[in-house]
Amino acid sequence: MTGSAFTIVFSQLPSLNGTQKHVNTHLSPFRVLTGFLSNLPSTRLDAVFGIVALVCLYIIKHVCSRLDKPGASHLSIMRSGIIVVFGTLVSYWINVGRSTSPIQIVRDVPSGFDSVHIPRLNMEVLNHVMSIIPSILIILIIEHISVAKTFGRLSGYNIDPNQEIKSIGASNVVGSFFGAYPCTGAFSRTAIMNRSGAMTPIAGVFSGAVILLSLYVLTPAFYYIPDAILAATVIHAVSDLVSSYAYVKEIRRAGALDFAIWISAVGVSLFVDVETGIYAAVAIALTSLLVHIARPTPQNLPYTDLRLSVDGHIPNSSKTAFREDILVFRPVDSILYPNADHVAETILCTVKARTRGNDNYMTFPNAAREMDRPCFALRGDATCHPSQHLRAILLDMCAVRRIDATALQALVNLRCTIDTYVGQPVDWHFVNLVPEVRVKLLEFGFGSLRRLEAVTWARNGHSSSCSNRKDGHPCFHSDMRAALLAMDDLL
Repeated sequence: MTGSAFTIVFSQLPSLNGTQKHVNTHLSPFRVLTGFLSNLPSTRLDAVFGIVALVCLYIIKHVCSRLDKPGASHLSIMRSGIIVVFGTLVSYWINVGRSTSPIQIVRDVPSGFDSVHIPRLNMEVLNHVMSIIPSILIILIIEHISVAKTFGRLSGYNIDPNQEIKSIGASNVVGSFFGAYPCTGAFSRTAIMNRSGAMTPIAGVFSGAVILLSLYVLTPAFYYIPDAILAATVIHAVSDLVSSYAYVKEIRRAGALDFAIWISAVGVSLFVDVETGIYAAVAIALTSLLVHIARPTPQNLPYTDLRLSVDGHIPNSSKTAFREDILVFRPVDSILYPNADHVAETILCTVKARTRGNDNYMTFPNAAREMDRPCFALRGDATCHPSQHLRAILLDMCAVRRIDATALQALVNLRCTIDTYVGQPVDWHFVNLVPEVRVKLLEFGFGSLRRLEAVTWARNGHSSSCSNRKDGHPCFHSDMRAALLAMDDLL
C-alpha cells in the first residue's frame, strides 16, 4: 500500500501545479517525480488552487478532530466535496467571459451511457492480450484484496477474500454491457470513500445513484472543475496509506525477511511500477517459503535437558539421566520430498558427530572419505572422540503433520545407514504421531501391523506400543514421558 500511495501522489503532483502536459505520468513513479521537479519553473496558476485546497483539507481535518461536536464530524466528512464545490465556483468566476482558461480544468464530460450494447468477443484483440491476461488477473485480485484488507484494518472489520473475488467478477460481467473496462478496488477512490466517512457497502449505492444523476444532469457543471483541486483531493485521501514510522519499526522487529520484503515492494514500486513491486514481494516471500520448506533443520534435544523438562528433576540414577547413547530429534516441519534428504542428512551427521561408530566401519568403501564431511566437524576438537555407541533414536514428531513416500524411503535408508555405522540395530522411537503418519511408518517397515500389539504396556497412565522385531524395536509413544519410560525399560 505504501508503494501504491507514493505512486498515486507522484502521479497527481503535475496536476497540482499545472505541469501535467510536460510530465508523462505513465512512467515509473521515480521518473514522474524527477520530471515534476525539473518542470517546477513552468508552474502555473493551478498551484494556487492545488496548494490552497490541500492546506485547507488538512486544516479542516485537524480542527474537526479536536472539536467534540456533531457538526464538526459532519464537516470533516464533507470537506472533500466542499473544497471541490468551492474551487469549481472560483474557477467559474475567473473563466467567465474568457475564450481560454488560465488553469487546467476538466472541460467537456459526455453525458449518459453512450456505449450500452451486448458485448462481443473480438478474437483479434483477444490474441493480442492473451499473454498478459494472467498477470492482469493476478494484479487485479491482489490489488483488490490488499486495499480491502488495508481499509478493513483501519476500520476494524474482517473481509472474506472469496466474497471480494466474486464481487469483482460480477461487477466486470455487468460492466461489460455498458462498455466498461475491467475494474478492481481502486486505492484512491476507496481512500476518498473512507475519508468521507463511508462505513458500509450501502455507501456504494448512494455514490452510484449520484454518479447516475451526474451523468445525466450535472455534466455541464463538471466543465469548470480545476484539475488541481481534484489532485489535491486525491493526494489528501491517499496520504494516510503511507506506512507510518511506528509501523515500519514493527516490521523491522518482526524479522529481517519481512523488512526486506517490505523494502523491495516499496522500492520496486517507486523505481519501476506497482505491478512489478507486487511481483518482487511475492517472489521473495515465495522463495523464503520454499527455502524454509526445503531446509528445516531438525532440533537435536539434549537428553538430560529433556529428562529435566519432562520429569521436573534429574533422576537419581546417573545411568538413566545421562545417556550419550540416546539421541533425540524434533523435526520442525512436515517431512516431504523437498526436505527429506536434508532432514535425513542432518540426523546422520549428528549421529556420526555425537556417537562412536563401528570399529570396522572404516573398512567399508568410501568410509575414509566420510571423515572429511562436515558432520564430523561437529565434534569440534579433532582429538575429541565420542565414547558411546548409539543405541536408540527418539523422534518427536509433534510438528510432522504429513509425510510422503520420498521422506519414508529416506528414513528407511537412514536407518540402514545408521545400523551399518553403529554395527548393530538401533532402536527407533516415535512420539506424538498423528494417525496418518503412524500408519505410513508401519507400512514402510517401522513396525509390523500384525506384531504391533506383541509388546504393549502402560505406566502411570502413559502408553507405548512396539513391534516385536529382532533387529530393533520401532516404538510408538503417546507422549514424551511414555517414550522416556519405555526406553528406560527397553535399554
